[in-house]
Amino acid sequence: MNENIEFLQAFFKNPLKVGAITPSSPELAQKMVEEISPNKKK
Repeated sequence: MNENIEFLQAFFKNPLKVGAITPSSPELAQKMVEEISPNKKK
């Protein structure tokens, strides 16, 4: 299934749990995970 359709279905099913109106681009997702260090503790 198209990921945009899946995103919209999730949004309409529970809009308070989906914090966006469009899915993030692959480029944005990559930038976000670049900042995560698996060995870093809170």
